[in-house]
Amino acid sequence: MKTIPCSLYRGGTSKGVLFHARDLPQDRDTLRKILLKVMGSPDSRQIDGLGGADPLTSRVGIVSQDKEGCIQFQFAFVHIAEAIVDYEGFCGNLLSAAALFAIEEELVAPDKPFEIFDTNTQMLISAEVSSDIPKPIAGVPQTGSRVALHFHNPPVSLQTGNICDRIEGIDVSLINCLDPVIFLKADSLGFTGQETPSDMKPQDLKKLEELRLECAKAMGIFPSGSLPKIAFVAKHSNPGTLYARMMAVQKMHKAYAVSCGICTAAAALIPGSIVNQCFKKEGDRMTIVHPEGEMELFIEGDTEKITVERTARCLMKGSVSID
Repeated sequence: MKTIPCSLYRGGTSKGVLFHARDLPQDRDTLRKILLKVMGSPDSRQIDGLGGADPLTSRVGIVSQDKEGCIQFQFAFVHIAEAIVDYEGFCGNLLSAAALFAIEEELVAPDKPFEIFDTNTQMLISAEVSSDIPKPIAGVPQTGSRVALHFHNPPVSLQTGNICDRIEGIDVSLINCLDPVIFLKADSLGFTGQETPSDMKPQDLKKLEELRLECAKAMGIFPSGSLPKIAFVAKHSNPGTLYARMMAVQKMHKAYAVSCGICTAAAALIPGSIVNQCFKKEGDRMTIVHPEGEMELFIEGDTEKITVERTARCLMKGSVSID
């Protein structure tokens, strides 16, 4: 039986299989076949793999270390019902798992800040991991090790050069920060911003997907299942707080992706953007209210540093069959 060493981690509100890069082939096509086998794709149930049949759990992280000791992280989203492995996006939740993995695999010293280079976005992120006091986060029933991720001067761009565009009769802001995100006001499609995944009707999801595809054309992006992301926002009565909902592979995300959170924070500081119109800044804290609770971000200056705290926990270490 052919096996590969791996670990199963929960990071934030996502779960994924983590590998050392040294244990995987460098050839991209061979790697694709292995990751599909590991996760049990293509199959809507992923019954013969570790995927979990959910976009938030069909995820892979590949970890290595360069000659200077910097941790390298590559995220891969393994499509559930299609034989596709997508390396384009960013997953901050799984990045938090990779930070804990780096410590538990003794790649870096515990309880000291260290840097992680995300190969998909070419960004350097600072991480701090503390396992002394278990921390809870919204959307996860168990506590885990606290992981603070610091994004220093994340590049922000307006995909069309405009703060707002009108597409399919709807005002949108098309902003790229870590990931390209389409922002619209919830009420522009008859939503309140407080919907849960079960509230979304098939026609709602269809309308959002059609808008996403049209916006992708305006952004000059060939759309994949996960990019560009689309999110709708609404005002909250509390200053520094925002209702937000995002889609993940044509379903409402059960919580809120870290990448979308960072982009939302950046968009909130762009005068006139859709997010800025719905958000009243107060201090350095931004609270995003999502279906499972709240995500807090801390913004220093004009996005000189954006910090988000996640938790992570190792669920299993062993090996996975690739026969």
